[in-house]
Amino acid sequence: MTNEQIRDLALANGFKLKAQPDGSEDLNPYVFDFARALIAATDRTDEVDALWETLIKVSDALDIDPEEARTEEGKPSDIFIRQIKSMEQTIASLEKQVESLGDIIRDDRHE
Repeated sequence: MTNEQIRDLALANGFKLKAQPDGSEDLNPYVFDFARALIAATDRTDEVDALWETLIKVSDALDIDPEEARTEEGKPSDIFIRQIKSMEQTIASLEKQVESLGDIIRDDRHE
């Protein structure tokens, strides 16, 4: 937000212009600082909300209960990492089986 936008919003909500050291009339500088801090806190809240949404989506995809992950000993991400590694092993095993089936099919065609 620009200073002008902050000023307009502040004035619309009861803030008053004050005489500044340079002789101008404006909001006190701490009002602008406070507004920017509030915006930054809101942005962080939005980021946290987005991260939680992602966590829920990943939990669903990995068939993990997010509450279980939160209560897991160690970091909550450990349960996700274990599940992903388990899935990687399953995929590697399936790839070998598909490869073996491909070999069998090729052998059957040549007979």
